[in-house]
Amino acid sequence: MPEITGVICEFLIMIAMLVAVWFFGKREGVNGEKKKQADRRADSVSRGLSAGSDASDRWLQKHGR
Repeated sequence: MPEITGVICEFLIMIAMLVAVWFFGKREGVNGEKKKQADRRADSVSRGLSAGSDASDRWLQKHGR
């Protein structure tokens, strides 16, 4: 009888571990989406900064300063 109880406990522990891995994997996917949005935002900010830098360089060249 103790062997059966041990097998059942191990089975329940494995199921609990699978559920935990699935749950945390699902949460990581949500965080991954947020990370992608943050990466896109950082890319657009860096493009804006480089465009502003290019515009200021053109202005300086045009006005000779």
